[in-house]
Amino acid sequence: MSTTDWTQGRVDALLSALDTYGMVMSRAAAEDLITERVGSVAQLMRTTKATARHYLTDEAIAGMAESIAFSLAEESPGAELYEAPRTAAVPINVVGRTVAGLAEACQVRFAERDDPEHAETRVTELVKCLSVLGTIASTEPTRAAAGAEGIAGESADVTMAFPPALLRRIARYLDAAATAADDGATPPGFDGRPEQLAQAFRDDATVLRILAEAGGPSGPPNLRGL
Repeated sequence: MSTTDWTQGRVDALLSALDTYGMVMSRAAAEDLITERVGSVAQLMRTTKATARHYLTDEAIAGMAESIAFSLAEESPGAELYEAPRTAAVPINVVGRTVAGLAEACQVRFAERDDPEHAETRVTELVKCLSVLGTIASTEPTRAAAGAEGIAGESADVTMAFPPALLRRIARYLDAAATAADDGATPPGFDGRPEQLAQAFRDDATVLRILAEAGGPSGPPNLRGL
C-alpha cells in the first residue's frame, strides 16, 4: 500500500471516529493531524516514519478522536471568536510574535505546492485568525501586567486581553505549521534549518497555551515563566 493510500485510509478512520462525537473535520485538517502524529511517534520512538505508521491502529485513531473532541471543545468551534470572553492576558511582545508566527505559517503553507487546495485551506484558516487577532488588538485597551516586573523588555510589562479559545486555535495551527516545516516546507529565501523554524513555531504555540490556560479559572498568567 502506498503512503498516500495509507494516509487517506487513516483519514477516513479518524473522520468516522470523530463523527461518533458529533464532530466534523475537513479532510485537509485530518490529514495534517495524521501526518503530525506519524512524525511525533517516529521522533519519540527514534524510528522511521514507515515503522511509526504501524502504531496508528484503529484503537490509536479512536484515542486521537477522543482527545480531539475534548481539546477542540476548548476552542469554541463555530463560535464568533471576536465576541468570545477576553480573559487571557497576553504581553504585547507575545502579540507581536504571534502575528509574525501566523505570517510565517502562511508562507510555510504556500510552500506546499504539491497540494495547492490543501495549502489554500490552511492559509485561509491562518488568515482568519490573523484578522481576529489584529481586530481585537486594535480595539482592546492595554493593561499593566501583574507580576511582570523585571522581565526584559518593556513590551512584556504591558498586556492585552484575548479569548483563550483564539489562543488555543492559533497554537494548534502553529503546531501544524511546525510539522509542515519538519517535512521540508519552508518560506522562499529561508536559509536556516527547517527544524529550527519548526521549533520556533512549537515554542510560540506552547506560550499561547500557557496564556490560554491562565486565562481560565486558574487566574492570571505567571509571566515570569515565559
